[in-house]
Amino acid sequence: MTKIGVDFDFNKLNRPATMEEYKASPCASHDKNSEMEEQVHRLQEINKNILKSQAVKAGLISKLDTETIKFDEGKPDFTLIPQEALLELAKVFTKGANKYGVFNYSHGTDYRRYISASQRHINQWLRGEDIDEIGTNHLANACASIMMVLDNQLTNKGVDDRNKIYKKWIEHKEKYTPG
Repeated sequence: MTKIGVDFDFNKLNRPATMEEYKASPCASHDKNSEMEEQVHRLQEINKNILKSQAVKAGLISKLDTETIKFDEGKPDFTLIPQEALLELAKVFTKGANKYGVFNYSHGTDYRRYISASQRHINQWLRGEDIDEIGTNHLANACASIMMVLDNQLTNKGVDDRNKIYKKWIEHKEKYTPG
């Protein structure tokens, strides 16, 4: 079998290359070198981790020296939000965006409209209906409505049209309640 030179083109062979032809080609040596370099790199990483582990055990370095430092203490952990419920909520917001426009709720409206919609969805759910007429979950719709009024309140959009009598009563109650 003849050794194949650097300019050899397997596509011009018009037949499958034999194993000997492939092994003799520059492609094979490149593949072998890449594979070997990859194995050496993996072994170096393993050795580095073993050395770090031994250094931590010996008290030469702290565990913090071997890990990525991330200061996220006290920050909200979004992974705690129930993911299946979040998916249903996203479906509601997606249908809403398609029907009313993206971020339509950001323009603001009367707060009671959102609360009323939320209560209607909760009522339907309490009466045994899980899915509304457009195919979304009633509880997800209720959550979406509450999220929209909360967003409006936090961004000072919309109209706080709650009954002012209750606000005055709560302020009065707090003022005269012994603490």
